Amino acid sequence: MVSILCLMGCGKDDESDLPNAPVVNTLEFQGETLSLPLSTIIYTDDETSNDTNFKRITLALHTDGIYYDSTVGHFLGEGSIFYTNFSSPDTFLVSGNYTYAVNIDSSFLYRGGLLAKYVDYEATSEELVQLVDEDFAVVIGGTAAITKNADNTIEISSAMELEPFIDIRNDVTDPTKRFTLSSEWKVVSPLVIKDFTNSF
Repeated sequence: MVSILCLMGCGKDDESDLPNAPVVNTLEFQGETLSLPLSTIIYTDDETSNDTNFKRITLALHTDGIYYDSTVGHFLGEGSIFYTNFSSPDTFLVSGNYTYAVNIDSSFLYRGGLLAKYVDYEATSEELVQLVDEDFAVVIGGTAAITKNADNTIEISSAMELEPFIDIRNDVTDPTKRFTLSSEWKVVSPLVIKDFTNSF
């Protein structure tokens, strides 16, 4: 409605042109398009962290039923989510090319992470309920290019590699169904959380 009124001559910029306009990021998984309208960034290291060469940051795209609870140190709720863990040379996520690594020991790496088409967490624990193994995949390789703009928006060009789970409770994936998550995302006005009790 706002956009229609503007087009009729209200003299203000269309909402989609504003730097803090909401962005709905999408990705393809299991033949479906997932729409992830919200983003959360979790900083797990402060300036005094013992890790002097990198800081650990989790970036998540998710639906509005998912939220991060710092009292338990993980995501809770019901919906769709994609997240992974980056190592940055500063306490914020900086521009650069990030590469997957099993062990994080320097900047510009990422590891771990999960793609869930549908997840339902218990309210106070990480235990999954109403679980369908085929709804999940884990990050196992690839690259991601990140650009942090002057208006503090973050653009991500993903070429991350994932494997679908065949048994998520026992951490068993299916290498024969490995796929590349090739997507362009934009993070605008994320919910920023500092949880210095948590790490990856």
